[in-house]
Amino acid sequence: MTTTLTSRALRLGIERARLELRAVTRDVNRLFIEFHIVNIALFVLLALLLGDRTPSVPGGVSQVAALTVTFMLISIAQLGVVSVAQAVIVSRDDGTLLRLRCTPGGLRVFVTEKIAYVVTIGVVVLGALTVSGVALTDLPLPASPGRWATLFAVAALGLATTAVIGALLGAVLPDARESLGYSVLPIFLLVLISGMNPAERLPDWVNRVLDVLPFNWMARGLRSALMPDAMAALETAGSWQRPLAFAVLAGWAAAGALVTVPLLRRMTLQASGSDLARRRERAEARYR
Repeated sequence: MTTTLTSRALRLGIERARLELRAVTRDVNRLFIEFHIVNIALFVLLALLLGDRTPSVPGGVSQVAALTVTFMLISIAQLGVVSVAQAVIVSRDDGTLLRLRCTPGGLRVFVTEKIAYVVTIGVVVLGALTVSGVALTDLPLPASPGRWATLFAVAALGLATTAVIGALLGAVLPDARESLGYSVLPIFLLVLISGMNPAERLPDWVNRVLDVLPFNWMARGLRSALMPDAMAALETAGSWQRPLAFAVLAGWAAAGALVTVPLLRRMTLQASGSDLARRRERAEARYR
């Protein structure tokens, strides 16, 4: 029975994500926002203005080329953490999650939909950043099928991980949606620090903390797919550690997915009709 519900949730979640993507592609405003065109345009502008002026980092690529990974990490965090947390808060406030809880497998469908949606859009956005970096800077294309596979695998695992982090964040945040902005500030700080290279510029205790968190392994995995092999010596362990990166990201994604549905269920169990009415009134007041 559980296996049947899980497979049904996966199928329905992917189908709902497909329908959502179709709706986005038919709305120019949503297309511009959801595919983070601003991030891509900003990176292109930086590459055009600074591409020939930035010195090379150890390993032979320019600093603006190395920034490709930083922009990728920012896009992953925005797509996963911020977008999914906002979706959870909106769905909580309008009663959608409460209705889904009463449907067999409804919350699993919701989580699967958000993960599939984020991964699909994220792969497109990261692909656009990669193409821009290769075309406008000295960033090399992945030189082998293995590197291409690493790029897509790290991107998918990283997006899935941030999606479940966003769902968890949305489930535990207080009623005020404005609190999301303050809550994600530490996450974006971690993203920016993780995108820095070389790691030896950071204190040892910072590197030890980063090694526990997924963002550092996303950055390391992306660098291992895009950067020259000589840059591996700049990592904390002196190598890319690809298997460990895959293991850490897969562990975070799996653990987050296991915790997310029970946490959402607990959140909806604690909700009442008066809570929903109060949240709706506050939401309406914000848009007046």
